[in-house]
Amino acid sequence: IKHQHYPEQSAFFAWCVSGTDAINHGLDTALGTWVSTLGDDDEYCPNYVERLLEAAAEQDVDAIYGRSVLIGQSGETLGYLGAWPPGLAKQTCDLLWRLNEVRMDPLCYLRGNLPNDWALWMALMDAGLRFGFIPEVLYRYHPGDHVPGSNPT
Repeated sequence: IKHQHYPEQSAFFAWCVSGTDAINHGLDTALGTWVSTLGDDDEYCPNYVERLLEAAAEQDVDAIYGRSVLIGQSGETLGYLGAWPPGLAKQTCDLLWRLNEVRMDPLCYLRGNLPNDWALWMALMDAGLRFGFIPEVLYRYHPGDHVPGSNPT
């Protein structure tokens, strides 16, 4: 696997592409039918895969997500993400989807300052995947210092 190229223009642009090459390598070598990504500082709830696969079958969709709880640095709940329909800043990267040819865009930051996860969602929608949603918390998002207001003092 090649090493990730990070744009030097800004820390925000570097954050936008964080993990893109590694995720694309994983997608290129995946053998399953369904895939998902997980940031190194986030976590799935214990029933994440089972519940989303069940809901995807019930809703007859190709991509599905639930709600996310935002966890502060001291373990406190900061809020929740996840709503229907999908939209930028409505959810994090808690998406389970049928594996296909769509990959993360290493130049996403040049296309409207988009982070790679949201650019991927948009590419999956453009590819015609049918999206579904369940209003259950299935993902714990630990935003850390890179999200304004996530480190209350």
